[in-house]
Amino acid sequence: MKNQREFPRIGEQIDIYYSDLNSDSKDDISAMAENISLGGVYMLISEPSEADAKFKILFHIDQQGRSINLITNGRVIRSGRIKPEDISSGGKMYPYYAAVMFDEPFTELSLLLEK
Repeated sequence: MKNQREFPRIGEQIDIYYSDLNSDSKDDISAMAENISLGGVYMLISEPSEADAKFKILFHIDQQGRSINLITNGRVIRSGRIKPEDISSGGKMYPYYAAVMFDEPFTELSLLLEK
């Protein structure tokens, strides 16, 4: 079966932070990115999210002794509770997921794809 994805993906887990731009609270919330591309991210989150929520997402990358912070915005296109049989290492801490499509292709994330 041909891969029909628009952007290449990396499947490693990366700690990230996000804030829900629709919420009154603008505090950054800890999350786990599980599947990342230049077009979006599948992330594990601790609280449920609504479809169409707007997220600001912070990726913190340590590369070759440098600390790099990358920030982008996106929209939740799908969200829900993770099935118990699908829970990975972060499952107890992050029982929900959100699939987020970035507002624009996030080319700066190519730093992660180069690893």
